[in-house]
This record gives sequence, C-alpha cells and structure tokens, in this order.
Amino acid sequence: MLLPPSLYSRLYQCLALLCIGLGAMGIVLPLLPTTPFLLV
Repeated sequence: MLLPPSLYSRLYQCLALLCIGLGAMGIVLPLLPTTPFLLV
C-alpha cells in the first residue's frame, strides 16, 4: 500500500504533534493539583 509523499508528511506532522501534546500533558497534569495554591 503506497501513499503519496504529501500524505506521509501530513501523517508525520500529526504524529509529531500528538507526541508533543502527550508530552505536554504528562508535564502539565501532575502540576494541575498544585496550580490553585500557586495562584492564591
């Protein structure tokens, strides 16, 4: 199953964004419980 190169780059961008998003969530989620205390 061969895909056009443009579709591959689009897919690669989506995967990269997904990885970045998951990484950001992994950083942000543990911090969420402490954020209200920092803001007060």
